[in-house]
Amino acid sequence: MPNETSLADADLSQRILANELANSIEAGQFFLVDQRRIDLQTSAFAGVRALIHGRHLKRGIVDPEVFIFELEASGQIVRVGRWALNTACGGRGPDCPY
Repeated sequence: MPNETSLADADLSQRILANELANSIEAGQFFLVDQRRIDLQTSAFAGVRALIHGRHLKRGIVDPEVFIFELEASGQIVRVGRWALNTACGGRGPDCPY
């Protein structure tokens, strides 16, 4: 069972993360990794999806499990989602059928 100190530390860590995420797009801290999908029956290419990751000066590569919840809680998820879609589509705009 977590004690008050560990809960306070976790809360502080989340507030620091929220502050750091505020300018994360402008700072170039997100990047996308393509994950190709292969049909196991035919071995044919079945599509691709883009996975978002973060790059942090002190933490290194940050998996989405660490920051997605905070982006959702702070309302920044839409802005980051738009960035991801635009980046994945090579800047072709919102109608790109990635």
